[in-house]
Amino acid sequence: MKKLLVLLIFVSLLNSCDDGNMEVKSFDFADAKAVKCGEGEDFFIYKITGNEALIISINESAFDKVSGTTSYVLAEDATLIYRLYDGPVTTETICSAVPASNPKVIEEWVSTGGDMSVATNVVKTTDATTGKTTITGFNHTISLTNVTFSIGDGEQRNDVIPFGVYNVSDTPIATFSTELQHCTNNDLYVIAGNQVLTLSLDDATYADLFANVPTTVGAPRTALINTANTLDIKVFGGTVLGTVICGPSSAYPTILERWNAKAGIEGNSGIISVETTTNGTGFDHIVTLKNVVLQNPVNQLDFTYGSSYIFGTYTSSN
Repeated sequence: MKKLLVLLIFVSLLNSCDDGNMEVKSFDFADAKAVKCGEGEDFFIYKITGNEALIISINESAFDKVSGTTSYVLAEDATLIYRLYDGPVTTETICSAVPASNPKVIEEWVSTGGDMSVATNVVKTTDATTGKTTITGFNHTISLTNVTFSIGDGEQRNDVIPFGVYNVSDTPIATFSTELQHCTNNDLYVIAGNQVLTLSLDDATYADLFANVPTTVGAPRTALINTANTLDIKVFGGTVLGTVICGPSSAYPTILERWNAKAGIEGNSGIISVETTTNGTGFDHIVTLKNVVLQNPVNQLDFTYGSSYIFGTYTSSN
């Protein structure tokens, strides 16, 4: 894809060598939707308005899931391209592996310098009742300043070019079933597709929380999340089975993301609560997570399951 983009730039520059006096008075792309093409190093985003296109060729890592602002230098870290066509532009015009014969590029300007910044903000939704938060995407606000374009045998300088926002949706953490699975150790987990929520307890905490004795109504057994009692979410590169989760970690598929619960504070957060009732000859242990916050250690993003989240029910027998 990038090779095609470079070829189109070269051809267009050849066609524009005699048009050194061409001038674009202003750029009006702020309200157009930013769309992506390609992946990795062959990635670029663009905006279309009528018969004009504004293209940013940059590595896709510029739009990683990390809040904050990152600066780039045009012509070194990224390339800004302006194109004017002889007819309306479509996605197929920009992204097609085989360039369309129409419309044709009649002007093309390529950045030779300037500054670009990407300010990334996480998009969350919050349940007003439970306080549960869900990460649904990221807004990348792109600013272009002090841009110099090569326009054939001349240059054009723009102090500010309003590019606007590139929105990226994100697959939320799954809503898990409440049917807890149990490994032969002290791990309890639930699976939803390629995501696994796992509670790992030390021997003493496990024995206390899941004692085969009914609890008094309103008085559950509790423990805090800490270094010995952990809760995490693993997002794998493919669907996983319990036989894999209970096996050695070396057999896991690729882990795309991992979220670790923050340590709890007594009476406040990170609380594991278990209510036990009888079930025939066995016992049902209802596990609830209270004010638990999970954080991605890579990008420091976090979310919460809110004030009370039923992890699931684990059934044991005498």
